[in-house]
Amino acid sequence: MKTLFSTINLFGGFLAGLLGGLFQSNNALLNPQNGSDVIAVANTYIVFTTFIFVLMTIIVTGAGIYFSKWFGISKEKEIRENMQDLFESLNRDPVLSDRFVKELFEHKSVSDTLHKLVQARVEDEINLRTSEKEDAIDFSSQLSDDEEAPK
Repeated sequence: MKTLFSTINLFGGFLAGLLGGLFQSNNALLNPQNGSDVIAVANTYIVFTTFIFVLMTIIVTGAGIYFSKWFGISKEKEIRENMQDLFESLNRDPVLSDRFVKELFEHKSVSDTLHKLVQARVEDEINLRTSEKEDAIDFSSQLSDDEEAPK
């Protein structure tokens, strides 16, 4: 029994020596040597978290730009497809095309633009036909002089 107590004492002393070193007042882990070490650790933590937030912000911004570009492209594609479907429907259905033209002319800006285009085309056609008549030889007076109209 004496050997058992001496073995426990020996083991307890060894364990107390190991654990006692952790709780001493000059332990570098518990009591830093100077206050600047604490500030350096805090500063490093702040910088590290700032880098993480900046990286997350860059990733979210990049994803936002990518998705907005993707939605823009898909929107343009959808508009083109819808316009193609509209034109095909207008070509197939005369009632729909008449209704579309009536709805289109109700808008003043569309009506004014179309009026200007038609007016310019009519003026060009009039000028073209007028210039053609000036170049042509007028022999209508010769026909009426040569023949007498029957009475």
